[in-house]
Amino acid sequence: MQNSKHSIFQSLGVFYLTVVLVVLLGLSGCENPGSVGAGLTDPGAEVTVDTMTISGIDTTYTNSFAGSQTYFSAGEFDDPIFGTTSVIGMDLPNLPTAQDTIRKDSKMYMRLSLDGNEVYGDSSASQDFDIYQIDEYWQAPDRLVNDAIKIDKSNKIASFSVAGQDSMDVQLSQSWYDKYYNYATDNSSEADSLYEHKLGGLALVPANSKKIIPLKSKFTDFVIISPDSDTVSVGMRKWAYSLDRTNETYPAGSVPLYSTYERILNFNLDLSNVTIEPSTISKAELIFYQNDSAMTQSLQSAPSSVQRPPEKNIRLHLADPQNIPQNIDPGNPVTGGSYNANDGGYHLNITSIVQHILISGTPEGQKFYVTMSNNGIVTPSLLYTGSDKVPLSKRPKIIITYLKNTSK
Repeated sequence: MQNSKHSIFQSLGVFYLTVVLVVLLGLSGCENPGSVGAGLTDPGAEVTVDTMTISGIDTTYTNSFAGSQTYFSAGEFDDPIFGTTSVIGMDLPNLPTAQDTIRKDSKMYMRLSLDGNEVYGDSSASQDFDIYQIDEYWQAPDRLVNDAIKIDKSNKIASFSVAGQDSMDVQLSQSWYDKYYNYATDNSSEADSLYEHKLGGLALVPANSKKIIPLKSKFTDFVIISPDSDTVSVGMRKWAYSLDRTNETYPAGSVPLYSTYERILNFNLDLSNVTIEPSTISKAELIFYQNDSAMTQSLQSAPSSVQRPPEKNIRLHLADPQNIPQNIDPGNPVTGGSYNANDGGYHLNITSIVQHILISGTPEGQKFYVTMSNNGIVTPSLLYTGSDKVPLSKRPKIIITYLKNTSK
């Protein structure tokens, strides 16, 4: 799959490079809003602002990547809008290096590093987990969000609860450590391969429905402590998560957008009726509004400690629909935009993109896609569409600022 992603990027590379270069030039020329019209000598020119509503926004359902990311999540939460989301965390510890010595009578702990700022659910409640052995071979880079995972529940390896901690050590069962020890002390040439294929790894399975917690992959590891308190640390060899979502209920005129790429938005940017001269455009801004009202009201009866991960940014891609989502995750976004709490909108500067389309048109067979950042944190958003059920002020739009020559 990695090769297919590489070939897709190559086929789109020329266009993306062109757009990115133009975007950079456009941004440098429009960085200061006060410079609109600067240097203008024609007294007949005036600054004009046109607004165009974006319609025809559709949802694309995808199953994208869930392994080897900055975070891997685990837990469960029942959201009134986004449904019940259950996430199983997955990992496999490395074997000790040749310089490390471990003993059979040692204890093994999984040392969790948690990000409390990105919790999805009740941040003060206790989320319970059971740890079981994964009963299959899996590869993290190719692991997809909605892929099911085989788990051996005949032998529980550990149980633990997470309330407000940002780190904790979870002792693994001696029976599981015995299996790990046998592979770790096997000096045969095939030991490492057998370990990865036979032992499977650990599944962090939610045992109640309070919250979903991101684990920091860089800092989550394992420690092996001997009776003499000698300690050996090993990192994770691979990590991922498996997600299942049911019972979404969202208002008409709005659509979910997920950081996990379960749903992303697509639309065609039709500028055929725009008669503005590209060189006169000083700024073009694309705005998608979040349905903050519905998101806030849906949690009014919940404790104040219930939260969704905070809004950050969205990305705009131009891609071939036949290769979604591999060609946009992570892909090469043509631009991105951040959330503005003042108007509840995600604002994207598309000045150079609009100029390019007006000059050359949209590349044939490609569409625009809107995504969030897929980094292993489970984050939902609810965006307004161009439906007539949505107030005009909240429909997605493009605002074009340009210099209009009124002397002609």
